[in-house]
Amino acid sequence: MAALLALSAAVAYGVGDFLGGVAARRVPPSAVVLWSHVVGLVMLVGAAPLVAGEPSGRALTVGAAAGLLGGTGVALFYRALAVGTMSVVAPVAALLSAAVPVVVGLGSGDRPSGAALAGIALALGAVVLISRESPVATAATPLRWQALALAVGAGLGFGLFFVAID
Repeated sequence: MAALLALSAAVAYGVGDFLGGVAARRVPPSAVVLWSHVVGLVMLVGAAPLVAGEPSGRALTVGAAAGLLGGTGVALFYRALAVGTMSVVAPVAALLSAAVPVVVGLGSGDRPSGAALAGIALALGAVVLISRESPVATAATPLRWQALALAVGAGLGFGLFFVAID
């Protein structure tokens, strides 16, 4: 069951990111994020009565912080997709969203296995290779750097979101 839920979440995130990126090319990314959060809030309010327990003040505060971090990450991600190339933006944001929790974990005393460290090194190398573009400078060069900076910001927002919800 856990594998099916994980697969469903991955498909939902992938489809949502793709459609959000497409929408962000047509309307301002902030509008896409606002409406996606409104829909998410409606679904959350509808599902809340089905979950047992009462949230604490701390849980609500951390949840709000996580929501702000995640929303900021999504807004930056959609903006990066609107001005950049998905094949560059997505891997950079994905790598950083995974790296931030790893760095926080290392700082708090976690020690990953050799295989995990090798995976991190391979992912970093893959992102560097994927992100390479032709050395010919074009008029779009500033947009590439803007997209890369936005992707870095998005990855940091996503990674801090994951740390917050942990």
